[in-house]
Amino acid sequence: MGTSHPASGLKIFLADSSNTTHSIVYMDSLIIPYTGSYSFTIPATITSGYIRTYVMSCGTSVSSGYYAYTGSNLSMNLSLGCPVPQVVDTVRYSVTGVPISGQKVFLVDSTASFYYIDSQYTNSNGYVAFNIPSVIITDSLRIFAAGACGFQSHTFWFNNAFMAAPALNLCSSNALVFGTLTNVASSAVITGQKVCLVDSLGGALLYKDSMYTNASGVYSFIIPAFLSTGNVSVYTQGCGTRVINTAAFSGTSLSLNLPICSSGNATVSGQLTNITTSAAIAGQKVFFKDSVSSAVVFRDSLLSNANGMYSFNIPASASMGYCSVFTPSCSGGYNNATFSGSNLTLNLSIYPGVQHTFSGVIYETSGLPANNVEVEIYQYGVAVPGVTAYTNSAGAYSLDIPCSWPIPATITMYTYRGVNGCGAVSHFQGANNYTGGNIILNDTLCPVIGWTIGGTVFKQGGGVASNAKLYLINEVYDTSSVPFHNVLTVFDSTVTNTSGQYVFVNPRNPGVILLKAALQPSDPSYSNFLPTYHDSSLLWSGANYLDIFMIGTHSTTTNVSLRGGINPGGPAFIGGNVLLGANKPSGVGDPLNQRIVMLTTAAGQAVTYAYSDVNGRFSFNNLPYGSYKLFGDAWGKDNPALDITLSAQSPAIGDVIFEENSTSFKGHLNSLTVQNSPVLSTITVFPNPVKDFVELSGLKEDAKITLRDVSGKILPCNPQYRGNLFYIPSINLAAGMYFLEVHAGAFVANVRFTKE
Repeated sequence: MGTSHPASGLKIFLADSSNTTHSIVYMDSLIIPYTGSYSFTIPATITSGYIRTYVMSCGTSVSSGYYAYTGSNLSMNLSLGCPVPQVVDTVRYSVTGVPISGQKVFLVDSTASFYYIDSQYTNSNGYVAFNIPSVIITDSLRIFAAGACGFQSHTFWFNNAFMAAPALNLCSSNALVFGTLTNVASSAVITGQKVCLVDSLGGALLYKDSMYTNASGVYSFIIPAFLSTGNVSVYTQGCGTRVINTAAFSGTSLSLNLPICSSGNATVSGQLTNITTSAAIAGQKVFFKDSVSSAVVFRDSLLSNANGMYSFNIPASASMGYCSVFTPSCSGGYNNATFSGSNLTLNLSIYPGVQHTFSGVIYETSGLPANNVEVEIYQYGVAVPGVTAYTNSAGAYSLDIPCSWPIPATITMYTYRGVNGCGAVSHFQGANNYTGGNIILNDTLCPVIGWTIGGTVFKQGGGVASNAKLYLINEVYDTSSVPFHNVLTVFDSTVTNTSGQYVFVNPRNPGVILLKAALQPSDPSYSNFLPTYHDSSLLWSGANYLDIFMIGTHSTTTNVSLRGGINPGGPAFIGGNVLLGANKPSGVGDPLNQRIVMLTTAAGQAVTYAYSDVNGRFSFNNLPYGSYKLFGDAWGKDNPALDITLSAQSPAIGDVIFEENSTSFKGHLNSLTVQNSPVLSTITVFPNPVKDFVELSGLKEDAKITLRDVSGKILPCNPQYRGNLFYIPSINLAAGMYFLEVHAGAFVANVRFTKE
């Protein structure tokens, strides 16, 4: 793991030596906690022998090596050679800053492009760690949790490396739904049993969660405070069916116990053996499950014993149906039969061990990663199909080596560029040189035949932009629709290396193209440099063209200088929404997500930029007073600038509306906002700055009030009308600037106040 961070969340294995002269016959596994430390308890009956620990990482098994065990404590450290992508976070009380333990935290793929979701509970330090699947290299992730004040979430960009997500600050204690699982016959507690919590279909509660009982057989769910009423059910699998307990939840802690059956009166058992040698396989995980279409409703898993034997106790009520046993192995061992309530034997013969991989990184001759290059391995001299994969944008590939390939074997690897015939035979050409295990092999392609677009991405003011994203964009003039308009489409992308250099090899999309560069969200300077076209334009309509027909088969050097934003800071604020405009068949007025909005001074100096969120909201805070231009970059559309002036008399404008239609992306101030209307001209706020309450006068009781922070986010607000005044609680607000959006009839006003 290097010196970056502890390898938490990984599976670590303890195993005895495979040498038959050693006396230990034992294996175990656990998940490494967030500290990176682990501890195995060795049974007292085992007094001597050789043992080792190992972790599957970096495409292979990382082992401690064998240590002589004599019955006393041993320390066996592991250092992993490659990082495990991980997202960590802390959860604290928003008022005291004290860590919150036992809090359920969710991590999801905010774009759903990989359909990833995970959840964990915080430890005693309010800490949680997620290991990210290797399929997710870069993506937008969202981390969130529910507290007494509702959900809090943060969206951030994950770039295949260890990172700390923005901390979650929640309000204090929530109600619990808790209980104990006991054996219906003996009343003994049942540990490690999965319990699920769901709302009743007929109730108002809309919530789902799950967890395992602890060593005392207890489970405990933290319920978000805003889920105040409705029917709630907890259930678990026992007695061959679902055991459920339901009650009305009213916002206070609720106890629901679950008594379930003990073990059944029949078994499904068998033996695991090596398909080649017929030797018993000990310590192998075996799973039992019913068929989807059967009457059996039961799931379980266990480890085979020293003789390769396993045995599942089946609940007595699970009397008939189809069932299967299976085990993870190179050959995917599987066996199934009809279960009729009596003992059943299902043996499994497998290739032992896990699926081995052939992986690595392919580079261009320039040293940059080679994207979308075909890699093939096959058994040399044997008439069997090969295995093929393609490199990703980082040049990485990974292939599974078929279990049926004998060991030792002769394996040959090919890399192909495809369009220009640039292929190379690489490595493993000797006889019987593959003897098992994972293979990591990096390679460099032969010189490029054809042409490239390459260059360097610079940061305005000095320095290069490493790991910046480059986009090749095809622009065509569409005459098939009325009115005629330009259509822009991304057809290739890549990232810069540590020197800010990039290269596109043989771009295949003919015609007029644009080149755009942008920092990625993981870059520390992400908010300081605006996405920029070649050469130095913020808008697609002002970008320089690259004509592939004119370039022909020659390589070209095309640099991009990212426009730097300059914001000295100040008390002013701009915010608003991006909506779907008219001239669309449906959805007019719907919020638009991920639309870029850019801010420059009146003289054209870049200041900053933002993307609209899922609610169409965008905002710029901490701005100095002055005159600005606000505009978007909607491809193929007109993007006129909106002129805005901020001053001590008008320090905040929170009602900008951008509308996108078929021809333009245009901003304007909300036409309903009339700051000096007769209806709202008498509004006063007292005191200012405030402590516990904000008092608003000059309003009728039917006025509607919304509370926002400086980012434009809507906050919980409970205005109370008493004696011709609105009272808005502010005791739980953090120090800073806030806005009250007041609706009175057809008029809207924004009132600013400061919390001490």
